[in-house]
Amino acid sequence: MKILVLNAGSSSLKFAVFGGGLDLVVKGQVSGIGSTPRLEVDGHATREVPHVTSPSEGLLVAAEWLSDHGHEPDRFHGIGHRIVHGGTKYISPVVVNDAVQHDLEALRALAPLHLPFGLGVLREMRRVAPVWPNIACFDTAFHATQPELASRLPL
Repeated sequence: MKILVLNAGSSSLKFAVFGGGLDLVVKGQVSGIGSTPRLEVDGHATREVPHVTSPSEGLLVAAEWLSDHGHEPDRFHGIGHRIVHGGTKYISPVVVNDAVQHDLEALRALAPLHLPFGLGVLREMRRVAPVWPNIACFDTAFHATQPELASRLPL
């Protein structure tokens, strides 16, 4: 069993593959998107990727590297995505279908510097590997479970 985890930001796409016992198999990132993009795997700069101008394009580079090293997208049993904001509706991890994707797209204004990138990568992975579940995990889930006093008086 393999799980792919993706974290798309405005200037990077981080990825990791975990094995059956949730052991880390490999991790890497396409960093410097928008300036001097590079593919780094396990902390080593492997090569420049000058044609990468967005995290979605970074996903293509990462997927190519993963495929070349025995981690084809269609062989993952699940794909996890860090998504910054789930609004008030999504406060725990959720399997993404068309309705969930639509709901999340409507939240772009809540985190305009982050959501477009994460949602673009999520959409692309759902297209590339439609058989396996894509699971969205939200940063805002932590805050959704805070007691009312803590959320009204954040000290």
